[in-house]
Amino acid sequence: MTDGAASFVAVDLHDGVDSRAFLTDISDGLLTWDTNGFAPFLYSDPVRPAPVADVAAIRAVPSALVGLLAVAMAGALGLGVTAAARARRRELAVMWALGCVTRQLRASVRWHALLVVGLGLAVGVPLGVALGGTSYRAFAAGLGFSPDPEVTVGWILLIVITSIVTGLLASAGATLVAGRSPAKVLLRNDC
Repeated sequence: MTDGAASFVAVDLHDGVDSRAFLTDISDGLLTWDTNGFAPFLYSDPVRPAPVADVAAIRAVPSALVGLLAVAMAGALGLGVTAAARARRRELAVMWALGCVTRQLRASVRWHALLVVGLGLAVGVPLGVALGGTSYRAFAAGLGFSPDPEVTVGWILLIVITSIVTGLLASAGATLVAGRSPAKVLLRNDC
């Protein structure tokens, strides 16, 4: 209050008290609450605080950001697996010259991709859950929420399965690089 005028008055009613009946009972005295004689705004239902309303307004932004990052990570995984297969061209050509068939060379590239994805998941999932929980607690505490992050096993499984499938799809493209003319690769000096 400043100079006897209130800018906001909140009334917390006991359980069982009808808020509309309460407002009707005090309606005659409400005009005296404003020194200019204006009728105050009345809210009989709970009102969201401004920070909570702001967070609710941008609810789709984190989902869009997650989608964008997922596409970027899938592209990076594809490029990484392709680059790794390209770097292994000489090794794969030697394996082919020693009697490996195309199916075995492709399996080697697939296992390489799955190893990269597996190591990334083994480090990334626990680290992501820990850092995400810490970040959420700090964010929620700043807004006055109960800072109990909810880790859904279903989402984690979806991430793991999607990462494995993405790695396999990336290795499918990389096997085309690995299977190209092994004889030419062995004859080149710049590999």
